[in-house]
Amino acid sequence: MKDSSSESNSCADLEEWETNGGIALYIFGLGYIFVALAIIADDYFVSSLEKISEALELSPDVAGATFMAAGSSAPELFVSLADNVFKKPAESLGVGTIVGSAIFNILIIISLSGLLSGQVLALDWRPMLRDSLWYTWSIIVLAFAVWDGYIDVLDSVIMVCSYASYIAYMGFNEKVVNCCCKRPELESIQDQDEKKPVMETKTDSIITSIPEVVVTTGEEHSLQEDHHLHNHPGFLAEQDKVNPILRSKYRMFQSHQLLEHTDELVDNEAGNITNATEKVNTKAASPLRSAQEQFSDMPIVNKGVEELPKYFDDVLVPPASILGRLWFAFTWPIVALARVTIPDCRYSAFSTAPGYSATFLISIAWIGVLSHYTVVFGTKFGCITGIPSALMGLTIIAAGTSIPDALSSILVARDGHGDMAVSNALGSNVFDILFGLGLPFLLSNLIYSETVPVSGDDLDVSIAILFAVLLLVVAVLISSRWKLYPLACGFLLVLYAVYVVFSYLRGLDMI
Repeated sequence: MKDSSSESNSCADLEEWETNGGIALYIFGLGYIFVALAIIADDYFVSSLEKISEALELSPDVAGATFMAAGSSAPELFVSLADNVFKKPAESLGVGTIVGSAIFNILIIISLSGLLSGQVLALDWRPMLRDSLWYTWSIIVLAFAVWDGYIDVLDSVIMVCSYASYIAYMGFNEKVVNCCCKRPELESIQDQDEKKPVMETKTDSIITSIPEVVVTTGEEHSLQEDHHLHNHPGFLAEQDKVNPILRSKYRMFQSHQLLEHTDELVDNEAGNITNATEKVNTKAASPLRSAQEQFSDMPIVNKGVEELPKYFDDVLVPPASILGRLWFAFTWPIVALARVTIPDCRYSAFSTAPGYSATFLISIAWIGVLSHYTVVFGTKFGCITGIPSALMGLTIIAAGTSIPDALSSILVARDGHGDMAVSNALGSNVFDILFGLGLPFLLSNLIYSETVPVSGDDLDVSIAILFAVLLLVVAVLISSRWKLYPLACGFLLVLYAVYVVFSYLRGLDMI
């Protein structure tokens, strides 16, 4: 733990208004920043990620472990840059923040992805094994780097090169899987779905598994085997009516279902799917009834046509409900700033490669700016309340900077992509440790021509906790047969609560 004199020096610039009620402003500021991170991650970052993943034809687990992990971990990277590069560090806070984020990711993100997905997520052990091994290697590299209490150029280079090796491996991931532990040829419908482009959903399997279905809305529609009803990238299914705070304005108030025509669709003027359970055999009745409930009263839209509001409607047109108007007013400043500074790749004008690439990069830049103020406000909050900065880094700031990770995983989990959600959590940890620490440390070494001091005693305990948490999570998943049941998710939440209490007591030198 940092000594008390170091803590008092870092808090010496507090003004009178800050100690006399100023904490309320910092609490509000932190809360608003977290909301802003959620909006940008949901409306822009995830949408651009979907476009990139589809363009590169990435499998969900690889997309989660690379693009999603790197992009949604931008706050941790910028926190570490702010702590180690933008100023000469007396002792690195970024290490504690990233260690805390790693524990938050593996416990909170995985558990919330399971609890808020609306289903029991079945995981493939292969990507879990891959990501766990790379995560273990990243912890070993971190332990080697900090064991003497200082980070030098060699330590930094090893960390950055390790992450480069991780990315290079992902390019050969499918070949390695096919060589060492090839998936069975006769796969379940769910496994087949997971190999499809990232944002196709499980409802595709329900439709394609039935050769011909006749549905009626007063008159008949014939849906052939190759007609795939699925969620358009960037939008959740109609049943997602819970937890609206976790969805964007479009996900909250609208649903956009597209019908891909790979064959002729015999349709009448009605255009709505209402009685999808008629004239099907007994086996098909149950899943199709679920589909009927999901897509009842949803209009059929031709492929490629997005029923989006006008580009500035989310800034100019408030919702009808009172709660919606209150939320509209509360979020208007960040929504308006994001709308005029970040191209929205859900619209055709920005749906090309330059458009969604710009969305991806600018949204990450926004996340970086917001994460900087997360550190500023979090540090002030810690100074006012007397919470040690190391403890702030391990808990409050770590949780705040992990919000984009959490939202990204929850959103894809609600689309049924459990492997992508878990790979994002573990891949984010690999990114945070190897690149999120390695690059800022390397830049700090080169700019200041000095080693970077770290709090070695505390990190020894934190690294041991990282190993223990990983082993516990893997043990829980094995015992639940690689399914995220509510009980298993609840156990992970309890583990995180135990970790926070332990960190708090240790931060106060009580244990």
